[in-house]
Amino acid sequence: MIILGVDPGLNTTGYGILEDKELKLLECGIWSLENLKFTDKLRELSSRVREVFLRYSPKRMVIEEPFHARNPRLTLEMGKLVGALTLTGVEEGVEVEVYSTLQVKEAVTGYGRADKNQVREMVKRILKLEDIPSSLDASDAVGVAICSILHHQWREKIDRVLEREIDT
Repeated sequence: MIILGVDPGLNTTGYGILEDKELKLLECGIWSLENLKFTDKLRELSSRVREVFLRYSPKRMVIEEPFHARNPRLTLEMGKLVGALTLTGVEEGVEVEVYSTLQVKEAVTGYGRADKNQVREMVKRILKLEDIPSSLDASDAVGVAICSILHHQWREKIDRVLEREIDT
């Protein structure tokens, strides 16, 4: 299954596209939203996500929940950004998941307070990449997708254990 991971940001949004069975990175990068009015940022982001859907047909979109900014206006704008991403995924008919930064860091590095460089290094190791993704936003987006994959693998294992217990 193809998964799109997104690390939303008001000026730069990271994205990563993974194939889950082989943990293969298909593409990652950033979408620059700088110098755009807020409504144009929403439109541009939705357009970029739709382009990914046309090229890769992901079945799941995973979004990193934004941190809570000290500035209430920024927090509200980030919420709108996540809302626009979520709506785009729903309109495309895919499963949409949101994970907190703590969940992503815990899944990828084993430590919920890891910094962005540690996440980037672990993304490189987990995916057996020769080069580290050039952008921290891109590696965070790939980390979000990895978090989702690991969550679903773990959930499948738990479900199999529970099924065996019911059958016995």
